[in-house]
Amino acid sequence: MSISDRRSWWNRRRNPQTPASLLLDAGRAQLSTLEELESRVLLSDPGSTFADAQELLLDGDGVATYDLPDTSDIDMYTFSVSSPDFITILADAVNTADAFDDRVDTQFTLFDYQGNALATAQDSGDLTGGTPIDAWYGFVPTSSHLDPDTGMYTYYVAVTAENAATNGAAGLYTMRVDGISTVITPSGTDALTSEGGTISRPLEDIVYRIDTDDDSAWDSVASANARANSAVLDTRLDIFDADGNLITDDSQSGRLTNAFAVFKGSPDETYFVRVRSDEFEPGT
Repeated sequence: MSISDRRSWWNRRRNPQTPASLLLDAGRAQLSTLEELESRVLLSDPGSTFADAQELLLDGDGVATYDLPDTSDIDMYTFSVSSPDFITILADAVNTADAFDDRVDTQFTLFDYQGNALATAQDSGDLTGGTPIDAWYGFVPTSSHLDPDTGMYTYYVAVTAENAATNGAAGLYTMRVDGISTVITPSGTDALTSEGGTISRPLEDIVYRIDTDDDSAWDSVASANARANSAVLDTRLDIFDADGNLITDDSQSGRLTNAFAVFKGSPDETYFVRVRSDEFEPGT
């Protein structure tokens, strides 16, 4: 059984100004809208092998909700993308209908189309407030992941629980796969480029893609600032290179909550900027 959810893209704002930097205006921007993805509980459980993996169709986000009753249960998913982009995977036990589901501590292993293990994930990375236990992983496909028979980059994800669900409860989780980043087109090397976005749920992130041109002026210092209303959102930045390697990150704390990061820019390069909340409690 397959499910497909379409994403509503954020309205773009471009404000050419002066210094050589990239301003990512994350948070509750007035010109930005986000369509909430509908959570769906499927009656049949995903298979536990490559042959009977549950397919996620990625028109924007691939979303499925299932349960993990204990550490012996394995849920196998598969998805494909036609071109390389920054892909994020989250086994989300926080944003489900039942508040008790966040007792489930998710983990997963990512495989390529041949069944080779590529990575394992057991949490969502450190935040100022702690480490969310819901498993997250982000990566960029490589040529070795391309299936020559289909012309697609195909992956499998095996999800299980690190802990047994307590009190005999079967903990639900939502499998979220996003295979499309939000493109920002810089307005020249001496321009300030902005893009609005909305973080509407705990553990949600937005990945922006910036492609620089061949202007030698890009051989300099670039900066990114995730600016939001501090009463609503405390931002965090993670900046990756074209291969998905982390370059730098930033999270301000205390009075200064808007994340700001600088990195060495280059001409003809691609950078991915992940924006998320630095908190992970519901309601942040």
